[in-house]
Amino acid sequence: MFNAPNAVVYLLALILGVHLVRIMLPGPMNTGLDAQLITYFAFTPARFFGDHLGAAYLETESYVSLLSTFITHTFLHADFTHLGLNSVWLLALGSPVARFLGAYRFFVFYFVCGIFGALAHLLTYPNEIIPMVGASGAISGLMGGALRFIFRPPFSVQEDRLGNLGDPRLIIFVGIWFAINILVGLYGLDPTAEHRSVAVQAHLGGFVAGLFLLPYFHSGRRAGF
Repeated sequence: MFNAPNAVVYLLALILGVHLVRIMLPGPMNTGLDAQLITYFAFTPARFFGDHLGAAYLETESYVSLLSTFITHTFLHADFTHLGLNSVWLLALGSPVARFLGAYRFFVFYFVCGIFGALAHLLTYPNEIIPMVGASGAISGLMGGALRFIFRPPFSVQEDRLGNLGDPRLIIFVGIWFAINILVGLYGLDPTAEHRSVAVQAHLGGFVAGLFLLPYFHSGRRAGF
């Protein structure tokens, strides 16, 4: 985490840079120009299946702008707390995955997980008009991917070998991760207070994608399920 690969540092710098640009825009965040930026670059399921955002807005839509939000939403965050939490997790989980995959594969893997996270959110809430922002889906994918080589066979001299999905340690971790997300989805981060909506489905979608897809990004010939 404290000796992060360049790929992770560059990605984190870009995410932080986007947030700083939003702060410097005229007016408070989530208003004016920043609100327009959120409207066009956040991931909003209703843009795909309905006219909830107004006919005048939808006339300016294109397939490119719609599909790009599967990735662009990962660069936007609600506030500094949201940004800080995701930054810490990106450093902690991105560093080992980037070392394991290499820079190019890491970037592709990260964004593929983000896409699957957004897709899970889309399929669960096809008519949702509230924009989804944040890198949590992609970062959850890094966690799922990391599990594949953290739980490698013990005493193996094949450092690039992947762990088995049937490993009890991996199964227990996956069960705990799903349980935590389900509880957060039901009760929020703080059950005693009003809380910001958490896109739990995006977390789970990205996580499952990372868990199952990492072997396809792995360069070792012994990689497999």
